Amino acid sequence: MALTEVRIPGVQVMRQGKQEFLVFVLHARTLVKISTVLRFSDHPMGVNRDLTFNRVLSFATDIKRRDIKHLRFPIIGSFYGSEGVDWVFDRASGTLIGQVESNKDDILDGCFLAVDDGQHRLGALELLQGDDFPDWQFMVQATIGMSREDRIKLFVQDTLGKKVPPRLVLMMRDVTNSFEDKLTETAYRAARLLNEDPASPFRAKIYFDQNARVPQGMVSVTSLMRTLRYVLGPKSRLSPLTSEEQKRAILNMFIAASEQWSNHWGKPDKMLGRNIGYLTLLTLLAKSGNLHSLLSERYDVKAFREAFEMGSGFGWEKHALRVGRGEFNHNSLSAQLDQHIGQKIAASQVAERSAI
Repeated sequence: MALTEVRIPGVQVMRQGKQEFLVFVLHARTLVKISTVLRFSDHPMGVNRDLTFNRVLSFATDIKRRDIKHLRFPIIGSFYGSEGVDWVFDRASGTLIGQVESNKDDILDGCFLAVDDGQHRLGALELLQGDDFPDWQFMVQATIGMSREDRIKLFVQDTLGKKVPPRLVLMMRDVTNSFEDKLTETAYRAARLLNEDPASPFRAKIYFDQNARVPQGMVSVTSLMRTLRYVLGPKSRLSPLTSEEQKRAILNMFIAASEQWSNHWGKPDKMLGRNIGYLTLLTLLAKSGNLHSLLSERYDVKAFREAFEMGSGFGWEKHALRVGRGEFNHNSLSAQLDQHIGQKIAASQVAERSAI
């Protein structure tokens, strides 16, 4: 460990409610020396999104051109210490003092600034040599020792300005239990149950990560949630159930469906191997009077298995051409499946009367 003392003069205190922010101007070299980025997926105190290298290059070009159009905004973060060392703020002189690790690879062993907004600017400075920014200074707004939960709340506010990946926002809201409404919370946790339950046909197949590209063979949680919100909403036939009962009903429905149509399930060249098939079943669960007449307010796997026996023989692939032409979507396909179940129910009742 090679610690060196860093003194930051000219620090002013900005109050917002009960929270204090330290505000000061810092030379680029000092900023690089004391700062690091902790990412949400990589560190228990992480908040930041993944780095976009093209954006780093863009900022580096701006710095070399002395172009401030994207660089005038403050760097935002929080100061932390480590075992045996911590930042000391001398209010009388307005000086912040910390023992910083000289080896950047070991920066977490000393005092450091965790950058929550400004990682691409910091990355550009790290990419460039010191001679490329001899006269660059940055305004910094930072707290001392702010909790991860509060830093996440501040970071999520960034969605009002720059685009933050929606799946990352959902992960953060899940971790901090801060969903904007109960419906979104239940929908997200229903998706998590589908992804994590050992019996689920969607186990490890729902994509929660923040990368814009969804891997082949996986279902984006944001796409799934749009229909899940409807299934769990006030107009759904599941609305009388508790959130836990709703989540379990959705899981049991998919388990039974994957068994009933096992020859189609999960195959990318089949309707039930594509998003439209999954969304069709969710819409059926939300709207179908015929399905719910068979369920009779029972939502265990056995009840769904018995109900879906009336769905046997449904021509999933018969409608594929119309879907491909854009004539059918999951709503119209659900209506066709509901009609098929209704016809099977009627035929079964006729057969029962004939047998008497």
